[in-house]
Amino acid sequence: MRVAIIGMGTAGVSVLRELVKHPKFNQLDIDLYDDKVNMGQGVPFQNDSSELLINMPSKKMSLNLDDETEFWKWYKQQTDFNFDEPAYLPRFVFGHYMKSYLSMYTKKISKYIN
Repeated sequence: MRVAIIGMGTAGVSVLRELVKHPKFNQLDIDLYDDKVNMGQGVPFQNDSSELLINMPSKKMSLNLDDETEFWKWYKQQTDFNFDEPAYLPRFVFGHYMKSYLSMYTKKISKYIN
């Protein structure tokens, strides 16, 4: 079966994440569509102002339905960003989190992605 994911922001990366877990994933051909600038990040989480904050606590954000603290754990382990008040991080930081997971998924499953 061929699957197209149009837009690789929050919803697109989340859909890919769930498809990877599906038992019949290896029977799929997947096409990912987005522009190169926002691929994996989405427009709301693009690299722009550090004054545009996520409207949820950082410890409650995640692409992982089974672990609502995954973003927070990722933030604490990464070394690119360090903010004094990380309770509400800039939106672009969440974009980098999504982009890092998209990169991880596409490396693992590159033979299924067109």
